[in-house]
Amino acid sequence: TWAFYELKELVAMGDQGIGKGMMCPRDHRLDCSIVDAVMPRQRGQCTHFLSWAWQYTLGTVTSSLEQWSEDAQLDPSKVFLFICFFVNNQYRMTSNFGTDKLQKIFETRLTSAGHLVIMMDRFNDTVWSQRLWCVYEASVAATKNLECSIATPGAEKQRMLEDVQNGKLKDVKKALQNIDIRHAKATSSDDQRDIHALIQTTTGYDAVNRVVQQKLCEVVVLQIQKFLMTT
Repeated sequence: TWAFYELKELVAMGDQGIGKGMMCPRDHRLDCSIVDAVMPRQRGQCTHFLSWAWQYTLGTVTSSLEQWSEDAQLDPSKVFLFICFFVNNQYRMTSNFGTDKLQKIFETRLTSAGHLVIMMDRFNDTVWSQRLWCVYEASVAATKNLECSIATPGAEKQRMLEDVQNGKLKDVKKALQNIDIRHAKATSSDDQRDIHALIQTTTGYDAVNRVVQQKLCEVVVLQIQKFLMTT
């Protein structure tokens, strides 16, 4: 199954990109983002911000979002996610785009949405925790006291619930508490350098880890409680 970093050249940019040759309504230049190329009914005011990894496959993303919307009892037609792959104009995202610009975009969109959806391919050793932008996004959401929820594939959710039913809740918590932003990586070396520098000169690694770990544990425990109440 294709991962999103592989799909980028096929649908988000390049000669075959969905927005190729279409006028961008933001800078009035040719070649636009996917969200600006689709039908108006397929886009709307952002309701949620997705924190995810481009290493995820299309199957992982669709399964996770289907399970998440079902669990939250949401009407998919009224949910509009900010997903960088689709919303950011990949034709303009060059290597010198700038970490500060990306940070401003994500913080503005995240704050406006007011709800961060953390997508995890699995709870133990998740790809999400290895990505610097992901963990940083969660730390900002937690610091701003924004609502958070977790989206994971149906099979992984079932495995986690089975662990809980078998008395292994502490193992689930331990996996989440092992998250350490010190070891997280970014695709761009400039992003990696700048975000680590920002953390080191402000709150520090331990503070970021603590707030992210606490938020994740709170969200997971809440979801488990909801499940137990409905069974």
